[in-house]
Amino acid sequence: MPAGIVFAGDTHNPFVIVDKPAGLPSAPLSESDAAPNALRLVAGEFSGVMRVRGRKAAEHGLVHRIDIEASGLLLFALTQEAYDFFVDEQRHGRFRKSYTAFCHRLPDTASRLGGFPPAPAGTERGGFVCRSRFRPWGKGRREVRPVTADSAPAARKKAGAAVYETAVSALSVAENAPPQQAQPDSAADGGAVYRLAAETARGFRHQVRCHLAWRGFPVIGDALYHPAYRVGGEGETARRQRTLFFASGLSFRHPLTREAQAFALPEYDGE
Repeated sequence: MPAGIVFAGDTHNPFVIVDKPAGLPSAPLSESDAAPNALRLVAGEFSGVMRVRGRKAAEHGLVHRIDIEASGLLLFALTQEAYDFFVDEQRHGRFRKSYTAFCHRLPDTASRLGGFPPAPAGTERGGFVCRSRFRPWGKGRREVRPVTADSAPAARKKAGAAVYETAVSALSVAENAPPQQAQPDSAADGGAVYRLAAETARGFRHQVRCHLAWRGFPVIGDALYHPAYRVGGEGETARRQRTLFFASGLSFRHPLTREAQAFALPEYDGE
């Protein structure tokens, strides 16, 4: 499934926004990586993206990534000037990313997965905020774990210096719950499916999914951060469940006019 163009840039709008499907990488791992990815699809229509020097040589005009398991909005810069502007906006917290997630309520998720510090206290139904540094975790460093002042010294030593925040502004029981291939036996609230709206200004790999699991709201279908969907979890078929996590919105200033821009995908129903 190709990435869909949400906004096609031009001379006066030097950026492109696409709706990346789940399972497609945002960019290649290296310049010799020939696997399909969103950057390659964008470059087929907008060659200028390949003339941009990105954080990594293989990323070119890709402004930010989203997890391969997620679908949703990705921003690409078509000029070096636009790219440098977007990077600076991210550095100053003026680049906002919104996410929609369908989750189970599993209060003991962090203890079952291991490696998490005590979860922050605070409101749930009215939203909550998670702040932490991160460190790699597990076999092949495929996962991450939050690191706080309450983490063990060894964990604090392995973490980066930057602190990342995930703000959950809406948390409600999903009226039209997406289909599930397996229902965890340990899910609270009668196995209800929760719909969460989250926002970040700076992003780290797996940040939102990990933070949600930390607070006891693992994303349905998440093979890394939901106990029931991991290898050896509560159901073999559950591991083939689609990850119900979507990058649903972007807001930033225009790189030329400095006017506010906002892009959002239609409400996801998990289909």
